[in-house]
Amino acid sequence: MFTRFSLSADTREVADRFSIDKVLVGYSKGDLQPSQPIPVLYAHQGETCLDMLTWGLFPCWAKDSINAASETIHEKRGYKRNLTKWRCVIPTEAFYSELQEGKVTKTVEFKFPDHKVFGVAGLYDVWDFPDGSKYRTCTVLTTASNRVVSEYSERMPVILDEASVQRWLDPTVTEMDDLLPLLRAYETEPISATVH
Repeated sequence: MFTRFSLSADTREVADRFSIDKVLVGYSKGDLQPSQPIPVLYAHQGETCLDMLTWGLFPCWAKDSINAASETIHEKRGYKRNLTKWRCVIPTEAFYSELQEGKVTKTVEFKFPDHKVFGVAGLYDVWDFPDGSKYRTCTVLTTASNRVVSEYSERMPVILDEASVQRWLDPTVTEMDDLLPLLRAYETEPISATVH
């Protein structure tokens, strides 16, 4: 399970990086952690929007979920709805895993050598309340680790390249055969691992 990301880039940099059409809510830079609002991209009325969603999917059919295994989401009835309608991307610069060395727990930081902002695949859900307000939550999709991450963890977040980000956010793409191939371990560019 991945329970921490970080983002130091400001709103304008993220907006430029992902060609965002509308910034609905600004965000505070720093650590991104479960149960807290985190910056998320999603498509709405033909535009790519940057918003803040609470990390921890809280759908009407299950308990909250921080991470979801990409290999099985298409087999679960509840996730199928999110997969075809409510997909999102979490912008980040690094993700973290814990490493146990004897009695000492260390943190492993994974990022690209140039510290670039990248997108992680996610799903979101929306609760509509009687007063007209909405509560949006999200979960991070994970997959089997690539060569670098596998030295420290069996799982890693699904990192999307630029073309995959656009396809993942495209609401006209609804077929499983088009979506599931995007959910794989990222091998296009090297990722560095640093133990702290």
